[in-house]
Amino acid sequence: MKMGSNRLSLFDSICLIVGIIIGVGVFQVSPVVASSTNSLWVLFGLWVVGGVISLFGAFGYAELSETYQGQGGDYAYLNQAYGPWAGFLFGWIQMTVIRPGEIALMSFIVGTYATQLWSPFLSIESSQIFYSSSAVLICTGFNLIGIQSGKLVQNILTVVKAIGILMVVFFSFAGGQDHSISEVHTRVPLSIALILVLFSYGGWSEIVYVTSDVLNPKKNMFRAMFFGIALVMVIYLILTAAFYYSLGLSGMANSPSIAVDSIRKFLPEKAEKIIAILVCCSALGAVHGLIFTGGRIFNVMGNDYPALRFFNKSETSVKVSRGAFLLQGGVALFLILSLGGFLNSILYTAATVYCFYFFTSLGVLILRKKDPHKERPYQATGYPYTIIIFCGVCLYLIYESLCYKPLISLIPMVFLIIGIPFYYFFKKGIYNK
Repeated sequence: MKMGSNRLSLFDSICLIVGIIIGVGVFQVSPVVASSTNSLWVLFGLWVVGGVISLFGAFGYAELSETYQGQGGDYAYLNQAYGPWAGFLFGWIQMTVIRPGEIALMSFIVGTYATQLWSPFLSIESSQIFYSSSAVLICTGFNLIGIQSGKLVQNILTVVKAIGILMVVFFSFAGGQDHSISEVHTRVPLSIALILVLFSYGGWSEIVYVTSDVLNPKKNMFRAMFFGIALVMVIYLILTAAFYYSLGLSGMANSPSIAVDSIRKFLPEKAEKIIAILVCCSALGAVHGLIFTGGRIFNVMGNDYPALRFFNKSETSVKVSRGAFLLQGGVALFLILSLGGFLNSILYTAATVYCFYFFTSLGVLILRKKDPHKERPYQATGYPYTIIIFCGVCLYLIYESLCYKPLISLIPMVFLIIGIPFYYFFKKGIYNK
């Protein structure tokens, strides 16, 4: 037992996945998803399809993680499939765009709902930035202490989050029904609803960044992703059923705050505060999980590029360079101050996230041909069809993101182009002595 104290058990790994996936997406997108259909069964079907598509992606990632074990996740797999340039650009974009942007996104949610509980400043915006920045600093601090502290905090936040969701379900059913709203003011296509559903499942791949920290990864990587996504799917379906029972489809579609409205009948005076606490815990769990896994990416880059050796000076208790955590937290704080809100954070990361999902998943097909004799403890279920379907969905989501906000989507492309000369600069070892 002592030897495994600094490792992630299957329970720890599932908590990590569930904690990252269930941020607040389900509460924010449920009204829009409900507005896409007049049928409860179609609504349930959207959440099931989103979970199944996520599982298809997880099948490919599980094969890669159990075949090419170690830290780094996509960074390591892209190195294997396409060459070191692809891995470096992934790490570069993670450092400048994706990971700090995702941390900032979830931190904004902590700030928004924490301000509803208590605003320490006269300006709401100042209070939100204060809480958002504090979330990054506190979660980074726990991870700097060590992996035992990091996984304990993650497990606690995930359990608290699960209890809170069960409370919402109970209060929704106990409060009775209110289906007085009969008209949906705005409807969205099913395709847009599916995009939002998949956004709510985002984060299932985070466990691959800590493969070397997982106990018995040859068995537990696939199990963690499968059971983690399956558990999230069940939670989303139960929540949807509770919302439907309390408000009906039209009430769900027109609700500005669906969780608050669904429990308001049972707790008319305390609904807002209860949901604010739940959302804060949910978002804080996602912030902590993103920081916990993200530091491993930069740590591996420090191993491969001596000019970045500041990021591979790992300590025994932490198992990741403290420099990697400090860089990640610093960039996230900068984005909180510069982006200023939740929506801009989503637009900052969306297209690039699905771009690397696509290329990493495509790498499963490439590495089967490139490295045919490599032992694969787990082979992707439904190969190659599940991989092809998931890659197709990624391309569709990239297209939709670019069509929606093309100018904002160009920002990550600028960082990607800037990363190319940096790759050759570090590769040649100009500063490596």
